Amino acid sequence: MNNRLFVAVSILVMGFLFFAFSVVQKNNTATLERMALQQDKILSIQQGMAGHANTNAKPVSFDAIPAQAAAGSDQNVNALLSKITALEARIATLETDAKPIIDQVKAQQAAYEKQRKDMEEAAKKVYDIEIGNSPVRGNKNAPVTLVEFTDFQCPFCSRFHSVSTELLKAYPDKIKHVLKNYPLNFHQEAKPAAKVTLAAHEQGKYWEMVDAILEDNSALNAAKYQELAKKIGLNLDKFNKDLKSKDADYEKVIENDINLANKVSVRGTPAFYLNGRMTQPDINAMKAAIDEVLKK
Repeated sequence: MNNRLFVAVSILVMGFLFFAFSVVQKNNTATLERMALQQDKILSIQQGMAGHANTNAKPVSFDAIPAQAAAGSDQNVNALLSKITALEARIATLETDAKPIIDQVKAQQAAYEKQRKDMEEAAKKVYDIEIGNSPVRGNKNAPVTLVEFTDFQCPFCSRFHSVSTELLKAYPDKIKHVLKNYPLNFHQEAKPAAKVTLAAHEQGKYWEMVDAILEDNSALNAAKYQELAKKIGLNLDKFNKDLKSKDADYEKVIENDINLANKVSVRGTPAFYLNGRMTQPDINAMKAAIDEVLKK
């Protein structure tokens, strides 16, 4: 009884499953067919659009593109040429305006180069520098003679005047120091100051006045000379009298110094000579030169 029932139920279940499978398969087939139809429609539409595009498209003229580019390029080139022309004109104007300045600079460079070469040649020579009646500081019989050409208004003469005093201290009794005048034309107080030192020499205060002036020569004038004369202990009445009455004599002394400076190739101030040889106001170099002379 139970076996029959089991068989009957099994037949019913298998029939139901067969039916269900058939229905699903049929539905899947229908779905696939609908998808195929939709794909056909889409493909047809795309082909139609492509055909329409090919039919209605207008041909493109590539000849127009280079022509437009060429037109734009010509405009740019013309603009650049205009700017270049304007710049060339401006440069020509600047060159014209700058020519006097350039010529002046070249002339100064040439003058400087000549002066440099002259100084190099002068440094190789040994000059016979006459002391004459110039005041001497130090040992008059010393083996080393230091001659200093100075302009009393020259700021460099003020700065390097200490070189001579330092050498005198470093080599006592070995150096005699002589000062010569070389007033430059553009220093209006250089010559009056030189005459002041000569007037002080009348009272035995030459080197005191030299040192006082070169200590600070930034504001030289008649009032300053009176102040310095009083400071170093001069008789002011005699000092002023000598300045006036002996002016021609002092002028002659200064003129002789200038002529001597020109003979020994002085080109500027200060100029130092050790035993007749021009040397730079470098204390170490001068000491080395002095040591060499003393060895001999």
